[in-house]
Amino acid sequence: MKALAGAMLVFLLAGSRADAQPFDHLLCSRVKDPAPKAAYVASLTPSDAGLPAAPGCIIKVPAKQLCVDVSKTDVSPPPPGAPAGPAAHRYLCYKTKCPRQVVHFPAADQFGSRVVEIRKTGLVCAPLATTTTTTSTTTTSLPASVRCCSLGPGCFDAEETFTTNLCPNLAGTVAPPGQSCDGTTGSCATTGATGQLCCNCPMASFCMEGPIVPLGDLCFDVGCTPMVGYTCDVVTRTCVLP
Repeated sequence: MKALAGAMLVFLLAGSRADAQPFDHLLCSRVKDPAPKAAYVASLTPSDAGLPAAPGCIIKVPAKQLCVDVSKTDVSPPPPGAPAGPAAHRYLCYKTKCPRQVVHFPAADQFGSRVVEIRKTGLVCAPLATTTTTTSTTTTSLPASVRCCSLGPGCFDAEETFTTNLCPNLAGTVAPPGQSCDGTTGSCATTGATGQLCCNCPMASFCMEGPIVPLGDLCFDVGCTPMVGYTCDVVTRTCVLP
């Protein structure tokens, strides 16, 4: 699907009240994303059966656009009209290339009904993680048998023998006793808080916490699973819901 690369891209979805001024549209802007360059291969399957699946798509990081939910009011001249849609969300959109497929797709929104021709994929948009801004910092008093390992963009706490054996093999740094993983910075410290992202690595029996960028890229690179809203459990060494 060809995406608009200008200042605004408006999507209208179906359902909801017309007089409630819902945030059912998307406002998309170009961004400068500091994320390191990376490429991923994925198959993309639309929920609409009228659109074909697209296997073997290449998604390139960093992001090109940020799309945020907005309400649309005071439109002049009045458009033909359509029911308001459900609430939209926030996305970062990435340049994407899929095998070329030409599809004719019936579309109806507030600006009219027509059949559009889809020629090629331009962007794939990933929903932004819903993060809480609770900056509750707690002083940790972990037993001496638990040590923290700092891995640059992430860190983890585990039993001392496990940490001292695994951490150097991952090119990490074992912190002094008494420090624990501060997920907000992805490093070991005397105080800490839950991170934005938990990277679950069951094949190596460990997990680590840190900020979404850049821990998310590292998590994918090492074959682990990034999990938003989870924390790294010291005992099981897996990502769990807090």
